[in-house]
Amino acid sequence: MIGKLGPSAGKILKLMEKKDVDGLIEALVQVSKPDYTRLFGRKVAEAITNSLIEIGKPAVKPLIKTLKCEEYDARGYAAEALGKIGKPAVEPLIRALRNRNRYVREYAAKALGKTGDERAVEPLIKTLKDKQSMVREKAAWALGEIGKKKAAPPLIKALNEYPDMQNVIIEALGKIRAAKAVNPLIKALDNEYTPVRRCAAWALGQIGDKRAVEPLFRVISDGKIFLTYPQSRGEEFDKHQRVLNEQVDTILTAAEALGTMGSLTLKPLIQALGADDPSSQDIAEWTLERVRERIREK
Repeated sequence: MIGKLGPSAGKILKLMEKKDVDGLIEALVQVSKPDYTRLFGRKVAEAITNSLIEIGKPAVKPLIKTLKCEEYDARGYAAEALGKIGKPAVEPLIRALRNRNRYVREYAAKALGKTGDERAVEPLIKTLKDKQSMVREKAAWALGEIGKKKAAPPLIKALNEYPDMQNVIIEALGKIRAAKAVNPLIKALDNEYTPVRRCAAWALGQIGDKRAVEPLFRVISDGKIFLTYPQSRGEEFDKHQRVLNEQVDTILTAAEALGTMGSLTLKPLIQALGADDPSSQDIAEWTLERVRERIREK
C-alpha cells in the first residue's frame, strides 16, 4: 500500500541520512497528497520538512521550485521550510515575488513573513499591488509578521483599495501596533460586516491608543441587545446562534481590548450598557467574567 501511495519509511530515512535534497522534495510532494495524508497523517511530511530545514541553504533553490507544485500541502511545507531556514532564503524568496507563477509569489510572501527579515519589507509592500488577491493577502500577512511600522501607511492605503482583504490587513496593522492606523481602525468599527468590526476591535486593543476607548465602549453599548438574548448567555441554541455568537464575540473582543488598555472596569461598563437599566449590572458582570476567561486562556 505505501509503495503505491508514496515512499516507504526506510527509503525516506535513507534520503535523510544522505541529505538528498531532490529525493526528499520528491518524497515530500508524494506524502503531501490527500490519499497518503488520510491514511498516514502529516508526521512523515513534517519529518521531511524538518530534515530540509536542517540541510539549510542547499535546499533553498529546490524548495522555491516546489512552491509551484500542484499539491497544496507540499507548497505549504516548502514555505514553512524556507521560512525556518531564514536568512539564506531571504534574497531568493524576494526574487521569487516576481515569478510568473502565482503560487510561487503567494508562498514566497508567506515564507518571507516567517523569516521575519526586515529586508523583505519593501518588496512585500510592492507585492500589495499584485494582480492576484491571494498574493496580496499573503504579503499583508507577512508585513504584519515582520512588524515594521513603515509598512503601516501602505497597508492603510490597501485597506481602502481592497475591501476583500480588510480582515488580514487590519490584523497586520494590529500586529505592527502603529498609531497611524488608529483612525482607520476606529472607522472599521462601523463596518457592515461583523468579522471586520471584531478584527478592528482586537487591533485597537493591540495598539493601545486611548483614542479608541470611547469608540470601543460604543461597540459594547450598540451591541447590548445581543448580550440580552438567552442564547448569548449560555442557554438553548436556535437557528440564529451563529449570528448571535459572532455579535457577542465582537462585543467581548471590544471589552477585552479595553481591558488590555486598562480601561475596562465595572462602572464605565455599566454606563455603556445603560445606567438606568436594572439588567445592566448583571450583563456587565457577565461580560467582565467572559473577558477574564479569555485572558486566562491565553
